[in-house]
Amino acid sequence: MVGHQYAKDICLVEQMIVNTFNLLFEFDKLDDCQRLIDPSIKMFTQIIADKKKGQVSEQLKNKSTSNVYESERNPILPLEFAYSTSLILKAILNLCQSSQNQLSLAESDTLLELSFQWVEKFESHMRDFGYKQLHLELLLRYTKMLYERILGIVIQNMESVTIAKKCLT
Repeated sequence: MVGHQYAKDICLVEQMIVNTFNLLFEFDKLDDCQRLIDPSIKMFTQIIADKKKGQVSEQLKNKSTSNVYESERNPILPLEFAYSTSLILKAILNLCQSSQNQLSLAESDTLLELSFQWVEKFESHMRDFGYKQLHLELLLRYTKMLYERILGIVIQNMESVTIAKKCLT
């Protein structure tokens, strides 16, 4: 009963993070998105670490050595899903930040690389704990944004080539 309530609370926290992120993102408040996502990733990481410590230490107190690693096989899925959601939101944020005009090329590339690293963490976590529909929707959103970003770079390069051709002729 307590575990069920905990899972519902984690799901509520996750949904609140997603809704707040979407609202801030819609109004181009990327700094606020950053201030939302970074602490949530830290929070979920800390809760997961505390849960693992607590489960292992509880099992050690009971001197049940056969169950010491049971916590690794039986994670709290809503918590793991919420962590996955935060990872993909961080990737989306970094991708969006990388396409801002006021950034230098080096800063943009750094943010794009960070975005790829967050997606890799998300995919690794997804392989370990599974996924839900929200994760697929967010991954599709990320992919669409990446496609638009790459397409924008290609179009910009084509325009530069066209300008260079006109200058040469």
